[in-house]
Amino acid sequence: MAMDPSEVEMGRINAILEKADPFMLMFEMASSDKTEKLDKAFIQAKKEIGTLVREEGSNPHFRSKFATLQECWKVIHSPLVLNGLTFQQWPTGNFLVNWLKHESGQYMVSKYRMAIDKGGPQAQGSSISYAKRYSLCGIFGLTGGEPDDDGEIAEGRSPNSSKGTNPLKTNNSKKFPIKEDIPF
Repeated sequence: MAMDPSEVEMGRINAILEKADPFMLMFEMASSDKTEKLDKAFIQAKKEIGTLVREEGSNPHFRSKFATLQECWKVIHSPLVLNGLTFQQWPTGNFLVNWLKHESGQYMVSKYRMAIDKGGPQAQGSSISYAKRYSLCGIFGLTGGEPDDDGEIAEGRSPNSSKGTNPLKTNNSKKFPIKEDIPF
């Protein structure tokens, strides 16, 4: 009797999670026994990635802008590949699996519970895209919008000084260095 592919995938994920440290299970994530190579490569990639993503999407209902999934991927793709990392996401039932893997075989995997309120492919696709974007931004420490001005406005100084300007709103589309970046 053939098993449902989503059941097979959940069985695989559960087998990985069963071997995980109990502390890690609180966050529904697991990793390979060793992660030092993955950690080193991730830190290097994170230095190249930075923290800001262009807000190319707009939500007319809330009259707000947001970083699209496509813009988030544009920011992380090259630094990951150049540092021997791959990041994969796929839905399985009501979960989105996030898999960060190093070329050495070391990995970290987590699952994110998706909230699918309505049935139908449109609602499912929307929930999957939302989960992918929020997971990716959370894992890689990405945010949209203007960077923190470090209290410049509160001090009565211009937010247009070199501190507090958004390097993503320049014509430099190759790299967006942010010196104040947290390295992990």
